[in-house]
Amino acid sequence: MALPRASRPARLTLRFWWVALALEVLFGLALLVVGDAALQRGLDATGLEFNTDAVTAGRLVLGYPAASLAVLLSVGAVAAPDIAVLAVTWGRKALDGLGAVRRRFRFWAPEVGWRRGLRVWGAMLVTFTGASLATAGLDAWVLSPGQWRWHTHGSVGGLAVGLVVAAFLDLGAVLEENGWRGYALPRLIRRHSPVVASLVLGLMWATWHYPVKYDAFTTYGVAGACYLAAFTIKILVLTVVMTYFWQRAGQATILAIAMHGLSNDSLRLQGDLAETTSLRTDVLSELTITLPLLAVAVVLVLWTRGRLGSDPGVAAFPEGGPR
Repeated sequence: MALPRASRPARLTLRFWWVALALEVLFGLALLVVGDAALQRGLDATGLEFNTDAVTAGRLVLGYPAASLAVLLSVGAVAAPDIAVLAVTWGRKALDGLGAVRRRFRFWAPEVGWRRGLRVWGAMLVTFTGASLATAGLDAWVLSPGQWRWHTHGSVGGLAVGLVVAAFLDLGAVLEENGWRGYALPRLIRRHSPVVASLVLGLMWATWHYPVKYDAFTTYGVAGACYLAAFTIKILVLTVVMTYFWQRAGQATILAIAMHGLSNDSLRLQGDLAETTSLRTDVLSELTITLPLLAVAVVLVLWTRGRLGSDPGVAAFPEGGPR
């Protein structure tokens, strides 16, 4: 029996998540077979700090070629959501959906205009950098000097370059957001309120990470569930905040990439967290990231009455409506 028309977006969205999850697991297993220790050896040999941006990945490969395959597999795992979009939109009937994803790859929608678009970008930058600095302040308060320290930047110019790299060259952001907010979120918003759609996407996004968080259980046993819970809450809150700015810019994927990259904080505005096997420290570090974003999310939900920046005057569905 054919599914009702209204259920097709939900079916496609769920299929997208399953494909993204399966691809991440496959790449992750291949990385374990190859040996992800090569990544750490490469970092040690080159003196690089672990970061999620493309600049660090390129320097690692050039400085330690033996890590190339491990880096490639890691990038493949990160790219699983974007690859999943291609998988679920393959075929003649789905080409309009893929075209909509492509058209959302923009700084802001044409209807938004450059003046308002720049204001949205400015407000986003202030919000995310402010939240990261607030996290650093909380870490300085609740963690000991041996667990956390402020990160120093050599110059203002270096800080500016680092900000650009964090916002536009973070591999997780660049290779995931055409899936999460270019493809999945618009379909969820057609069927749910912006807040509910954000929470559903947040659960999809968080649980997609679970396979690579297996070390929480190998390190802490069943107590690793506490870390996963704190991580999931962080992603849910972050998704609500991102939805607001994303909608204010007319469902703009490039803006989502910048928010995702800034939240990953390769710039280290949140400070440097020492490597630890302490469950308390790991959970606290997730919660200190969450609390500033939670304050922003609550204000945005109340201020917009749950609309989270949706604007009837902006073309929300560039493909011409639900499919």
